[in-house]
Amino acid sequence: MRRARTTSWMTTVIALGLGACGGGPMADDVPRDVADDGAGDATVPGADGDVEAAEEVTDIMDDTDSGAVDADGEDLAPADGGDAEETMTDAGDAEETMTDVGAEETMTDAGDAEETMTDAGDTEDATPDAGCVEGDPCVFSGYLPPCYQARCNTLAACIAERVPGCCLADDQCAPPEGGACATVRCLQRTCTELVIPGCCEHDGACDDGLAATTDTCVEPAARCAQCAPPCPERTPLLRATFDAPGATPTALGFVVADSQPGDAVTWQRTTAHFAAGGAALYLGDPRCRTYYGGALDAGCAPRDPSGQDSGRVQVGLYTPVLSLPADSPALLTAWVRAAVEPLAHLGAAEPDVLRVHVEPLGVVASTLWEVASTLDLGKSTDWAPLAVDLAPWRGQVVRVRFELDTLDGEDNLHEGVWLDEITVSLACAGGGCCADDLDCGPPTACSRGACLATAQGGARLCAELPATPGLLCTPCTGDEVCADLDPCTRDVCLPSGTCANTTFCCLERDLLAEDFETSLGQIAVVDPDPSDGVAWFRKDGAAWFGDPRTGDYAAAGRVRGTLVTPGIELPATLAPRQSLRMTMSLRLSTEWDLAAEPDPLVPLDNPAGLDRLFVEVVDAAFRTEVWSSDRIGGTTLGAPREIAIDLAPWRGRTVRIEVHFDSGDETLNTFDGAFIDALAIGLVCDAPPD
Repeated sequence: MRRARTTSWMTTVIALGLGACGGGPMADDVPRDVADDGAGDATVPGADGDVEAAEEVTDIMDDTDSGAVDADGEDLAPADGGDAEETMTDAGDAEETMTDVGAEETMTDAGDAEETMTDAGDTEDATPDAGCVEGDPCVFSGYLPPCYQARCNTLAACIAERVPGCCLADDQCAPPEGGACATVRCLQRTCTELVIPGCCEHDGACDDGLAATTDTCVEPAARCAQCAPPCPERTPLLRATFDAPGATPTALGFVVADSQPGDAVTWQRTTAHFAAGGAALYLGDPRCRTYYGGALDAGCAPRDPSGQDSGRVQVGLYTPVLSLPADSPALLTAWVRAAVEPLAHLGAAEPDVLRVHVEPLGVVASTLWEVASTLDLGKSTDWAPLAVDLAPWRGQVVRVRFELDTLDGEDNLHEGVWLDEITVSLACAGGGCCADDLDCGPPTACSRGACLATAQGGARLCAELPATPGLLCTPCTGDEVCADLDPCTRDVCLPSGTCANTTFCCLERDLLAEDFETSLGQIAVVDPDPSDGVAWFRKDGAAWFGDPRTGDYAAAGRVRGTLVTPGIELPATLAPRQSLRMTMSLRLSTEWDLAAEPDPLVPLDNPAGLDRLFVEVVDAAFRTEVWSSDRIGGTTLGAPREIAIDLAPWRGRTVRIEVHFDSGDETLNTFDGAFIDALAIGLVCDAPPD
């Protein structure tokens, strides 16, 4: 069960007051469960305007934020981790400046505060001052909270009164008066109505002024889709892979904002898991593979069994500053892996979520916009791509923040979060908007084009993704590298560096093959009655059973003849998907031509063995019939038919194959007879499964 963590209204007022004086915590460090709206309902910053509200109390990045912009629009340089420690309040500092809910005797709640603060109508506690003129500013003798000012009342007393229109958080602002795309944010202590970037109510609201793009409003997400045609290959605005040994966040221009810089939980390079290339960024304690913020023993178990020393984990990762071009939309992609506490379905108050924000820079009323989160992927997920359409900020200078916020110290003994392959590219380079992966270019050895649905229901855009996420990939350099030890595949290294292992269906290795084009070759003929003139001959490029004088197989009595192969040593083992077969092409015209059209699924009832062709395997003294023309109705009506016979039961044996024709009697033998062509025995590669 999650522990309730509450702090009184006055605690928040004191913390905010210290921030207003320049000595409070960084805006992102204001605890998410202590802000109170004065009516007893706790609000959780992080959804829409909460961070901006805290910015009004203290500068959002102070000396730790690389994106801060001064009045002249100049970037303020980020400080290193040491500066962050000086400007961020840790759990110990919070205890010195905040009193918990148990100290009720020294803290008053929101109702008590109203009693101790004198408004314009209360005069009991205010001391009259003959020089105090009604409505004029005056010097207040007590603590003056944010959004309060000191004014003289009608009794010449200096009192604290609420500043009209002043706000500390978004939820203190009235709902917007605009349409569905309007929102109100508390910026510089003033409720300001803004338009949600990328939001639309109709196609006209998405016109970006570029003739090359197709601008539509995607329903029901109400998100603009600005589809640009493919553009020439252009260098990505950002490509962070973290693969090189020195590719730390700082080395690649990222800034880490850690609310607890003294613990081991922070963003750092790791080789334990990666989407591609061998390394990624990991948020957690690398020794124990957890983001628990308290002390851990040698076995990675909490030293305090109650977990009371585990505080809130709030660590942000800021990308380098990005100047988005005005002439093309841009796309952010990143691979995310998360192993955190289970989903609690708490909405904006969901703990242990990695949230992604876009922060426009160089504007007076700058604000953070949440554009994606791990909730889009299922909160806990194996490596999965996250895509954000940056078209709403086209032509602006921005940076992107990835931040994990646990909101409290509960249930944090999970592995943590990984980021890899962070890329910001032009959305048109790979083909712009798309319907499926086929629209996004051919694959290479280590990457593939993918059509990704962008966060918040926007357009589907082409991106380049790792071909095998989570596995190392090395392009091939020659056909020999691609050998898969499967004799049924043709192994080739393509120019893209990709191995192609194509399955083919043929006799991979012929043990015997005769095409009968010029002779019967190795095939011997056995004729029990040479005087009848009917035997096996070569005719029309095939082995034929008949009488060359008449063109049929009629004689005064029953006729028979046999084709015999030499002894064939069959292999003892077969590779996967490899078969051992005899194949031949058969044309057969017999007295069964006169019967009704045969059913290929019903064997012919031929007890007398009339006009019958059959195949036997002779293994030493044992004969086994493996096929007969009874299976096909006794005839092919003179049309060629492919016959395949499985010889696998004789693996490792030396056998010979005999093909027999027997008329059975002397009647109805004036037909064309049997033609056998392309007789072969060997290893056959089966077609791959569907």
